[in-house]
Amino acid sequence: MSLVGFSRLYLGVHTPQDVLVAFIAGMFVMSLTILLLRWVEAHPEKDWIVVVTGLVIALLLGLYASFKPYPIDYDAEGNILVEGAKMANDTFKAIGWASAFLIGWFLERRYVKFSTDISLPKRFARCFTGMIGFYIVSLVNVPLVKMWFSSPFGTMLSCFVQMFYISFLFPMLFMKLEKPDE
Repeated sequence: MSLVGFSRLYLGVHTPQDVLVAFIAGMFVMSLTILLLRWVEAHPEKDWIVVVTGLVIALLLGLYASFKPYPIDYDAEGNILVEGAKMANDTFKAIGWASAFLIGWFLERRYVKFSTDISLPKRFARCFTGMIGFYIVSLVNVPLVKMWFSSPFGTMLSCFVQMFYISFLFPMLFMKLEKPDE
């Protein structure tokens, strides 16, 4: 994490204040996540509360990003410094990924129960297969979604499919493939 902060300063793309605030925010989110995961482990039947709360937050952020005005900021020579529409598009990517992660986490936790207690060669096989699968999902998914749906919904949907593959479809596939014959 320190190297990332240093690189942002070295490249001149952020100020020391930016890096410090990002570090503090990151530590806050990490601490909150640890507390949340401990709470879910103590109350596994209430995991749906985490999912619903996260989806409501994602919906509110999506509404905010949709209706917030995004003026374009230029430097003295007329070059674009900050393009708000691009920043809004990044927000919709994050909403798609976060929503899919929450739903996939809930479904995997409740119905798949993916395990990593396997041999090292099987782990490498899973990793390689998963990366190939993700590449195929991304290669097919992104162009199709962009062809059928306009931004920002298309952006959100393509990111949703990518993360849903990672958080639910991939674990489900492997649990079915590796299930011993009964």
